[in-house]
Amino acid sequence: MSDDGRTSAESERARQVQAEQVVVDTAYGELDRQLEAARRALARTEAAGASGTHQSRGERDAYAAHYASLVSSLEGVEDRLVFGRMDLSPEAVESGGAASSGPVTDGGRRHYVGRTGLQDERRREVVLDWRAPLARAFYQATARDPMGLVRRRHIDTRRRRVTGLEDEVIDVRALDEDARSGARAAVDGLQGEGALIAAMSAARDGRMGDIVATIQAEQDRIVTSDGKGVLVVQGGPGTGKTAVALHRVAYLFYSERARLERSGVLLVGPSRTFLRYVEQVLPSLGETGVVATTVGDLVPGVRARGSEDPAVHELKGRALWAEVLRRAVRDLQRVPASPREIVVEGVRLSLRPADVTEAMSRARRSGRPHNLARETFVLWLLERLTDQYARATGQDASDADTRAWIREDIRTARDARREINLCWMPTTPVGLLERLWARPALLERLAPELTGAERALLARPAGSELTSADVPLIDELSELLGPSEDAQAQRARLEAWRREELVSYAAQAIASQDLGDGMVTAEMLADRMADTGPSLTLAERARADRTWTYGHVVVDEAQELGAMAWRALARRCPVRSFTVVGDLAQYSGPHAPSSWAQ
Repeated sequence: MSDDGRTSAESERARQVQAEQVVVDTAYGELDRQLEAARRALARTEAAGASGTHQSRGERDAYAAHYASLVSSLEGVEDRLVFGRMDLSPEAVESGGAASSGPVTDGGRRHYVGRTGLQDERRREVVLDWRAPLARAFYQATARDPMGLVRRRHIDTRRRRVTGLEDEVIDVRALDEDARSGARAAVDGLQGEGALIAAMSAARDGRMGDIVATIQAEQDRIVTSDGKGVLVVQGGPGTGKTAVALHRVAYLFYSERARLERSGVLLVGPSRTFLRYVEQVLPSLGETGVVATTVGDLVPGVRARGSEDPAVHELKGRALWAEVLRRAVRDLQRVPASPREIVVEGVRLSLRPADVTEAMSRARRSGRPHNLARETFVLWLLERLTDQYARATGQDASDADTRAWIREDIRTARDARREINLCWMPTTPVGLLERLWARPALLERLAPELTGAERALLARPAGSELTSADVPLIDELSELLGPSEDAQAQRARLEAWRREELVSYAAQAIASQDLGDGMVTAEMLADRMADTGPSLTLAERARADRTWTYGHVVVDEAQELGAMAWRALARRCPVRSFTVVGDLAQYSGPHAPSSWAQ
């Protein structure tokens, strides 16, 4: 290229950069306007305070959550708000493929593609959301299939300044001769190393960046596939498969918002370090309704801090544990071989095997987990023992009050508690799993499928640290057992303590400020304070609830998960909407799966 040609190209580039800077400034101006409006609305809602009916307070909390989420989303798209431009042919406009209010160019329509959709106060398009159907051409158009696209422009920005442009003319045939010459001149001045190569060459900052500006057609087909069924994304290290999966989540939030706003998305990563590495991607794409966790942290209140040999990890992940753990729970339900004597207030009673068998049958027919079904079991036995006590003491068992105090005396008697517990032992998931690992004879009886060498690998002392492979087994046991009496009692005590503290605080407030004049009690004020306390976000509620069901689940390094981990994840997504990311060749265990179907 001659010096004059080079100067002309540089001049054209500078002119184009300046023109795009005006557009980018407009987009950021609109972002600032909407962000400030959302912040003001949030401040007004929070300043309104707690007043009115339960319904009005609920509506206030809902508005506050909405505005807080909106602020977070708008703040998250600050970086590279605008990254592309689409120039569509007049034919595409006439066919309705570009029915929007973008500015006219080359007789067609122009759309600026960005990280979120923005419209001005008159509802005119400022930025087209990269997830919108119209934006598909930006990623998928080729010379063979232009999809109505004449030109695709990549816009590089740093903070709020345009730093570079690169053009691709997709369909020169759609332009007249003058426009073709202009397009070729523009491309000559705006060709560079390629948007994707430039992005890959950019300096790394230790976090996984978003790829919305450089998604290629193959990646886009993955990102924009619907959320039905299981989608497997396989690729070697560094191929960008995880970034593609995360962008698919952002796309699903856009295309299936009504469903996912109610249920959320679960992201399961291989380590906490990994989760910190990717945590900036989804918020920067404008989506925050995601619970990110590891398999080791999947069950609330359970933390896996221990480590173990890969062979042990693989052994614990096998599907056989579903049946072994079912046996372990059923083993807690035992019929005595002979009648058991119970002494209550000097009266001898008999816990008969036939009564235990009937009580057990009734409890199992309830279909409830072990610890919850125990209530049916215990109540039926207490009724039979109450009848025995009444006959032995000559009391009228048909009198409700008499029957109630007899039943309570039996329930609290040491002999009765011991013998009934031996028949239907209450326990916790962690406690039962710990007994399996610490008692070789018990494990041998319940898991005859395992060899002696395999059982030896599993043995460990009681009180040892849990490992990540233990957590899916604990989750399975949680399904089979349900909450223990201790856990239910602990929650009740905690709620009672919180209530007592709240009433005490309310009483002090009334006394110190001379409130109420006798019309408002501490209990009334405590009720109001409890009703208007801070509400949790969907992600916070989901993270704290083991039984929460998600609308979609993303699993990274999925080849490392065993059958029991998949059972735990399947319970959390009954609709079976999964994005599975991994590489079978990278499996770290002793027996690599041969296929994803396996």
